[in-house]
Amino acid sequence: MNYTRSDVVKFARSYVGTRWAHCGRSRAGLDCVGLLVCVGRDLGLEIEDLTGYKRTPDSKVFLEHIRKQSAPGNRERIRPGSIIILKQVFYPCHCGIATFIDARPYIVHAALKQRLVVEEPLTPMWKDIIDVREFRGIR
Repeated sequence: MNYTRSDVVKFARSYVGTRWAHCGRSRAGLDCVGLLVCVGRDLGLEIEDLTGYKRTPDSKVFLEHIRKQSAPGNRERIRPGSIIILKQVFYPCHCGIATFIDARPYIVHAALKQRLVVEEPLTPMWKDIIDVREFRGIR
């Protein structure tokens, strides 16, 4: 399949409004890793899922798992469809997908606070970005 960054964004946005569910992997409920898994599968990618983790996953395992299945990105040049890995408190344990509205960076992510998948400005979270990754095979 020849998917583009626009397709990544389209698939990510299709989950906005989906309820948050710990370890959720469907439109019935998602967490942040579930969003990446579902979008990756929508893109036809072979995704090795990370399951059975606590609500605050082991940050080292979390980060290594995402890095193993993605390509390096560039924090200085985040693009639509980039995978954004964020710290919560001190450790990397949250992720989402970059989008843009009127050239401003946004993120689609499963937000525990709202208990939904939402699209919101990335700028307030900029200081919490740990890494930027890319889905493999996307143009």
